[in-house]
Amino acid sequence: MSVLGLQSANSAPAGPASDAGTMRKPPLVGWTHGRLLAGKRAFDLTVTLAAMPVWLPLLAVLIAVVKISDPRNPAIFVQWRTGYRGRRFKVLKIRTMVPSAEQLVKELMALNEVGGPQFKMRNDPRVTRIGRFLRKSFLDELPQLFNVLKGEMSLVGPRPGAACLDEYSDWWKARLMAVPGLTGRWQIDHHLCSDFDGRARLDIAYMRCRSMAQDLSLLARTVIFAFVKRSGI
Repeated sequence: MSVLGLQSANSAPAGPASDAGTMRKPPLVGWTHGRLLAGKRAFDLTVTLAAMPVWLPLLAVLIAVVKISDPRNPAIFVQWRTGYRGRRFKVLKIRTMVPSAEQLVKELMALNEVGGPQFKMRNDPRVTRIGRFLRKSFLDELPQLFNVLKGEMSLVGPRPGAACLDEYSDWWKARLMAVPGLTGRWQIDHHLCSDFDGRARLDIAYMRCRSMAQDLSLLARTVIFAFVKRSGI
C-alpha cells in the first residue's frame, strides 16, 4: 500500500495543529534522490553483508537462548509495520515479551509513555527477564538486518511503527517519506521528547539533514548506547 497525498517533509508543519498539504514537491533533499538514494542502499548492503560473519552467529546464539528459556513459544516475533510511503511489511524481532503481549497492551494503554499511535513504557511488565537485556542492548532488533537486505529497511532512518496509516495524523505522515531504519534519531535522543509528536519532529529533523556523516554518527552512537550506556527503550 502506498500513501496518496503524503506531505513532503520539506514543508512538514511544526506540530499537529498545522494543516496538512499534499505531496506535490519531491521529498527532502538528502539521501532521497538519484545517486544519493542509491548510495545509501549500497552502504546498507555493504555494511550488512560485511558484518554478517559477526551478527549471524550472534543471532543464532540469541535465538537458541530465548528458545531454551521458553521452549513452547517461538524465539522470533513477526509483526506488521508501516514503512516507506505507508507500505506494510513484516518486521522480524527476537521475542522479548510474553506470548500474550499484544492482548495485554490494551490493559496498559493508559501507561503509554509516548502517546500517539505507538505504545512504549520503560518498565513494561510484558517483557521477559532475557527480553530486558535484549531490549536494553538493542539486540532484539538484530533479525531486522534481514529486512535491510530485502530493502524494506535501512540501517538508519525513522523507526517503523505498528500503527496503520489511518491512525496517523496528517503531519505525522511526513516521517513515512524515508525508508525506515534499524536505528534513528529517536533511539539516541528519546530523552528530548515525551510523545509521538516529539518523535515525529526528530525523524523529520533527521530527514532534512540526511547525509553519510549523520548516518555514521547515529550508527556509532547506537553502539555506544547499546553496549556502554545500555539505554534502549
